[in-house]
Amino acid sequence: MLENMDIFKGGRFLHFAKYVSPFLKPLAVVILIGVVALVFFSRAPILLVTDAAFNELYGEQRILVRSIETQARLFRRVRQVIIGDEASPDLVSIAVLSAAQERAPFCVLFPSRYSEGAKLFSTQNPQTLVVVVGAKQASDTKGETGVISVQTDVEADLFRAGVCAAILGKASVASGDNSEQRRVAVLQKTPLSQAERTALSDGLKEGEFSNVQYMMANSNFIDMTFTVIVMLGPSNSLLDQHLKTPVVLFSWLDPVFAASSVKVIFDDSLWAQATQVVKMAAAGEDGLVPSKVIVVAQNGIDKELERELKKAMRSNLQKN
Repeated sequence: MLENMDIFKGGRFLHFAKYVSPFLKPLAVVILIGVVALVFFSRAPILLVTDAAFNELYGEQRILVRSIETQARLFRRVRQVIIGDEASPDLVSIAVLSAAQERAPFCVLFPSRYSEGAKLFSTQNPQTLVVVVGAKQASDTKGETGVISVQTDVEADLFRAGVCAAILGKASVASGDNSEQRRVAVLQKTPLSQAERTALSDGLKEGEFSNVQYMMANSNFIDMTFTVIVMLGPSNSLLDQHLKTPVVLFSWLDPVFAASSVKVIFDDSLWAQATQVVKMAAAGEDGLVPSKVIVVAQNGIDKELERELKKAMRSNLQKN
């Protein structure tokens, strides 16, 4: 009798297990997602200081995409702190404190124009990592001000810009043309240093380009006399002239709004560099950070040329 009862109970258990088992895997997935979400939201966030003018230029949709990418890579929430362009250091510090609410952020990223506000915030919140991105001075890990300064790797960017310009230039020049016709215009806001010129020239030489003419960004020139143009300074008036020559542009401009002549954009904004900057700051490292290179595929670049540009940029980053 007891044996029959045990068999009966065992059968009921097996029947129950068979009924429940299909729900176990989804339940385990739900629990796992819940645990991951709990950990994610329990971690101190990262604050990124910007202003309305930057957001308009960069593009709200683009910011949303960059935000998702950065949060996934750092496994922390990233929130913007939008302040006035002319805000005083006191107001900058107050705005960041207000955005932090009750919990101190893990790290706060400031653009260099708010460096004084960053110093004040760091003085008032020494437990928080404070990073000024794009500062002109050499990196100073937790120096007297307690602020980490990180610069864009301008020389590395210029080398890569030279490589891109050479690839674009060769694609736009007939195969029978000689190297003397491979002329490059470099439009600059301020004169480049000798080291920066050398970096750009080295990149161009990889594609057998050596005829470079440096001009200020507001210079008058006929773009058709050049094979490719590298724009390092504000040149919106030139881009509005419907240039025929391919352009490598250093800008925060949303590629969606770029002129059709712009084929490659070098983006050194906080959003582009945030992941690497936070990792370096957390590790107590100083150094230089490269820009994010964007191939503007919608501006008439064929697939083969697009692949060549992206492959060259990946290869160069791996070398460095």
